Amino acid sequence: MATFSLRLLIASCVFFLCFQLSFGLQCYTCSSARDEFCDDTFSFHSQATVALTNCESSPHFSIPGAGPNTHCGKAKRKDGTSHDYIKRGCVPENYCKLVKSTMSECELCEEERCNSATALLPSMFVCIVISAFVYFKI
Repeated sequence: MATFSLRLLIASCVFFLCFQLSFGLQCYTCSSARDEFCDDTFSFHSQATVALTNCESSPHFSIPGAGPNTHCGKAKRKDGTSHDYIKRGCVPENYCKLVKSTMSECELCEEERCNSATALLPSMFVCIVISAFVYFKI
């Protein structure tokens, strides 16, 4: 019985360590015009350098019709040169609709730190699989 409890405790710890406690959605916030690490190729170094913003405390957009910041967003504008303009941050649900005339691409997501270029953070599926391996000693 002690072995079962210990395995359950370890599996639970592994599962919950995959996630960070936070008091609201956190998004990467940057602009490629001001930050060289905000490029489309968002690396581990970029993630360590670019600021994280708590969306509940970030200022709302001053665009009429914009609601509260409930999503992470990434928008891209091609300017005809080799340098695209990239903007990441906390945005309202209707952000892509609001910027469609100025941005060529726009993506929204609702998970922590999901507006990087690549999915480098552990997903729920990976956490469950790792926890199962620990629990069942596979």
